[in-house]
Amino acid sequence: MVKTNPFVSFLERPEVTLGCRLLVGLVFILAAWPKISQPEAFARLVYNYRLLPDGAVNLVAIILPWLELVMGLALVLGIWSRAAALIITLMMVVFIGVMSSALIRGLNVQCGCFTVQKGEGQLTWLSLLRDGGVILPAVQVAWFDKGFYSFISGKQKN
Repeated sequence: MVKTNPFVSFLERPEVTLGCRLLVGLVFILAAWPKISQPEAFARLVYNYRLLPDGAVNLVAIILPWLELVMGLALVLGIWSRAAALIITLMMVVFIGVMSSALIRGLNVQCGCFTVQKGEGQLTWLSLLRDGGVILPAVQVAWFDKGFYSFISGKQKN
């Protein structure tokens, strides 16, 4: 008889996955909205990180918030949630890398995570911890989601 780890058993519960899906999905929906509604301000924030060529800044500033919104909605609705969680996990790794780069280079920039208002949401090392905290529930969904409580299907096949 194979003994299962109680922690793994907890993570496998559909209710835990639903909570993680909703948490991460809502975070991404809330993060996307200010960027979508104010693309010029978000483009300035992207530019301030000084990582992209000038020609790519506007493209990223337009596409990224919509990707965040679509992935957030996919998680909330349970549509392709494992794929959405994986994409979000990869996005978070990139975001943390970009923010770390800015902090290491001593740039005084706004995070751009939840607001695009000038002077709000200053990037700090705590911003990295907050964003890192989103990775854990996203990984849980990517690993354990079986499609329970999904909008489009009762249970996905493995």
